[in-house]
Amino acid sequence: MSPTHSPEPPASSTSRPASKAPKATIVVAEDDNFQRALICDLLASQGYGVVAYSGGDAALKMAAILHADILITDLMMDQGEGIATILRAQETLPDTRLVAISSNARYLEYANKLGAHCVMKKPLQTARILASIDAILSQRKCHHGPNKSGHQAGRAP
Repeated sequence: MSPTHSPEPPASSTSRPASKAPKATIVVAEDDNFQRALICDLLASQGYGVVAYSGGDAALKMAAILHADILITDLMMDQGEGIATILRAQETLPDTRLVAISSNARYLEYANKLGAHCVMKKPLQTARILASIDAILSQRKCHHGPNKSGHQAGRAP
């Protein structure tokens, strides 16, 4: 199955010119249109190849097709909930780094315990998104999720 024949068209997609390879391939699962556009536009402007879906199921399929470097998933979605997306990605995409995003600190703690490489609390901040992606790709810890004191490092990639 080719990316252009995916079962669900991307909710949003930004591509780089064919002459320049992206820094990394990132698939986003986020059902909020504003958040999805924010993440995609930001990452594409920094040279990443980005494809986004409104649910985890379609995002997982595309991440497998594209051999995605990173999968960013919201934890609360109608189509393919984020915790299930993380668990399935660990089984089927062992080389893909996982980023969990949510406004719920408890869900982020759970995602961290389940193996997300990074967790980020909403509202997302552009500098934190970029720092997190850079940290993951550089094999460093991500420090952008909440805990009792307000910050928690995701597990090392």
